[in-house]
Amino acid sequence: LQAVANLCNKGLLLDRGKIDFWGDIESTIKKYMKSSRIINLSESAIENRLKRTSGKIMFEDIRPTNSDKVDWEFDYDDEVSIKFTTKSKTDLFDGLSFYIAFKNPFSGEIITNYKTVLKYDKINDSEMLNFTITIPKYTLRPGQFQMFFALGSADYKTFYDVIDENVNLPLLSINPISADAQDNTGLVSIPVKFEL
Repeated sequence: LQAVANLCNKGLLLDRGKIDFWGDIESTIKKYMKSSRIINLSESAIENRLKRTSGKIMFEDIRPTNSDKVDWEFDYDDEVSIKFTTKSKTDLFDGLSFYIAFKNPFSGEIITNYKTVLKYDKINDSEMLNFTITIPKYTLRPGQFQMFFALGSADYKTFYDVIDENVNLPLLSINPISADAQDNTGLVSIPVKFEL
């Protein structure tokens, strides 16, 4: 989409062969991004996910929330909160870990990642688990990030489910809040202590 924005000044959106929107490229991209953000994970790309994982526990829902609205678009000074719902398809005895990666949408290179063990003990068949991750404001610099989410065993040796661009996962967008190049350059901000 960045390449489209660099090359075009007008955009056209089609929906089932009919013109849905025509306008400046920035508005067109925003409308496209909003329309492609609705996914039903309980049905989305199940075959693809099961080819890559065991499917013993799967993501049922992933909801980024911005001011209590489900949205994949945040400002640089927003906290990024993402709520997850998972459901076990069988009894699990190997615990449960969670992995998240933020990737460059053009190269696929991992920018940063995080992993944690959610449970070490048994998870029962059909058990639902809800959890939320929150990324502090001023952490992700303005731009777009391809997301990768995975569930696995507590020892990180077995994948249970993977959600990424193969299931049409929307890009996470961080919008600038100023024209200051120092705030808008780079991919992540690092916490710094400064003394004089």
